[in-house]
Amino acid sequence: MTKKIPLATLLFFAVWFINSACKKNTTTTGGSPAVSSNTISTVGDPSGTFSGIFIESSAAYGNTVVLLYNTPISVRLSTGNPPTPTGTVSTIYCNYSLFSFNPTNFYYTDPITSPLYMPATWSVTCNANFPSFTYTSTTAMPSYTFGGLPNTISRSQNLTLSTAGGLNYDQMIINISDGMGHTTSNLAAGVNMASLVCLKDSLLKLNPTTSGNMSVTLYKYSPQVIGNKNYLFVTTNICNATLTIQ
Repeated sequence: MTKKIPLATLLFFAVWFINSACKKNTTTTGGSPAVSSNTISTVGDPSGTFSGIFIESSAAYGNTVVLLYNTPISVRLSTGNPPTPTGTVSTIYCNYSLFSFNPTNFYYTDPITSPLYMPATWSVTCNANFPSFTYTSTTAMPSYTFGGLPNTISRSQNLTLSTAGGLNYDQMIINISDGMGHTTSNLAAGVNMASLVCLKDSLLKLNPTTSGNMSVTLYKYSPQVIGNKNYLFVTTNICNATLTIQ
């Protein structure tokens, strides 16, 4: 019982070209000159700061997105979305598809909006702030099976949710909504957490309905150092199920 909704956790989401900067290129295939440490917090957030986030989505209704930052930022999806991007480049391709630039929210996205099948070969054409590079990401997509989650929940008691359905992920984020604009706070878990608890105080924000939605988003993080910049390559999958809220 899945339904298509926007990849909300990813909507957090002028270009000038300098020839001299484009002489400094980095080309990699299946790896990079150096790999940064991938320390993951208890709730799954990656450590470090990053000049770009390359979000590779396997969900047909969740775009593959690129966010670039002139000043490196940390990524804390457990508490919210990444800050609004500030950086631009000349062009971005993924598997030969040219990405479009959104001037309002300042991110790049695949206009085809189809699921991305790995491996993903990225080609970035430089400007003053970002060297050109080619990089092939081979990280397997995370997946989720809904078997262990309830079809009906009560707002009058704490809700414990198993994470056992997740595979090949670093971070799992669960949200519950009533379809009327009310959503629980992020429930975030790292790979070593067996369950998540949603407090009834958060559930009381929701209205009773037979058309509620439980959204499970999984992230697998692969930090890379390319051209002296830290980039975070993220493979992600989002699954949704209809549930009754009492």
